[in-house]
Amino acid sequence: MATMVAQRGSARCTDAARPQQAGVRAPEGGATLGRFPQSATVPLHASLRHEPERRARPSLERPLQSAIFILESNAMSTLAGKYVSNDNAPAIDASAALPIVPLRREELPVDTVELARFMVGKYLVRDAGEGAGDVRLAGRLVEVEAYPLGDSTSHAFIGQRAWNASMFLARGHAYVRLTYGSAYMLNMSSEPEEVGAGVLFRAVEPLEGLALMAHRRRGAPLRDLTRGPGRLTQAYGIGQSFDGFDLCSGQGLWIGRLDLAAHKAAQKAAQEDPARTVGVTTRIGLSRETERLLRFYEMGSPFVSGPRKLLANGA
Repeated sequence: MATMVAQRGSARCTDAARPQQAGVRAPEGGATLGRFPQSATVPLHASLRHEPERRARPSLERPLQSAIFILESNAMSTLAGKYVSNDNAPAIDASAALPIVPLRREELPVDTVELARFMVGKYLVRDAGEGAGDVRLAGRLVEVEAYPLGDSTSHAFIGQRAWNASMFLARGHAYVRLTYGSAYMLNMSSEPEEVGAGVLFRAVEPLEGLALMAHRRRGAPLRDLTRGPGRLTQAYGIGQSFDGFDLCSGQGLWIGRLDLAAHKAAQKAAQEDPARTVGVTTRIGLSRETERLLRFYEMGSPFVSGPRKLLANGA
C-alpha cells in the first residue's frame, strides 16, 4: 500500500495544492523528448516522431501536442483499449481523447474485494494543467490489489492515524504514500466513511499523454511506462498533494469509465468492445498473508506487473 502524512481534518488537498489549479508540471530541466529505446526482450514498443530540436524552446507544449507515436511493424498498439496488429505500422495520434466519463461514488461497490475487481478495466485520468500544455493523461486500469478489513498488511489495520486518515474517508478518495523512500503509491479508499480499507492501483495501460509519460519515465519502453505502482505515479506525476483527493470529482485526478455509446459513434462501429477476462492471483511484495487471492488483473494484458507465472486464474 502507499501513503502520505495527512491530518484527519485536512485530508483533502488544499486549494493551493489542488492539481486542477497547480496543473501538470513540466519536467525539470526543459529537456526535449527522445525516442523509446529498442529492446529485444520487450515485444511492445514504439518510437516517437517529433519536430526537430530548436535552439530555444520556452515550453514542452508544442512537441507534446504534436507528438505522433509510430508503432513498429508486427507490434501491438493500444488505441482506445484494443490490441491491434500493426503490420503496416500506421501512425496513431496520441493526443486523441477517449470519451471517458467520471465514475460516481454510488457506482462503486461497497466492499473492498468487489471494488478491486470492479476497477479492472476502468480508467485513471489526470487532466491537463499549467506548465504542460494541453495534455491529458489517461490509461485503463489493468491491475488492482485489495487490502480489505482485517488484513494485517493494510495500513489501516492499526486503526486511524494522522498519516493514514485518507483510508478512512468514504470510498473513492485517494490515499497516497511514499514507499521505501523512493516511490509513491496510489491507493483508493474502499469502504464507508470511518471504515479503513483500500485498493492499490498497480498498473494501467497508457492511452493518452504518452509523450509526457515517456518524458517523466525517461528511457522506459512503452510497456513499462505505467507497469507497476511506482512507475504509474511517476508517469502521471502523482505525489503527496493528491493524498485525500476525491477521485469521483471528475476533475484534476479522477476515475472513469468509457462512454461506449460515444466511443462507438466515434469509431463508427456497431459492436461492443470485446469482453476482457479478469484474473485473480496472490499479491506481491508482501511478507505475510501472501496466499490470499486479492490481486485482480486483466488477463492477456502485457501491462500487468509481476511474475508472469502467477497470472493464470480467472476471477
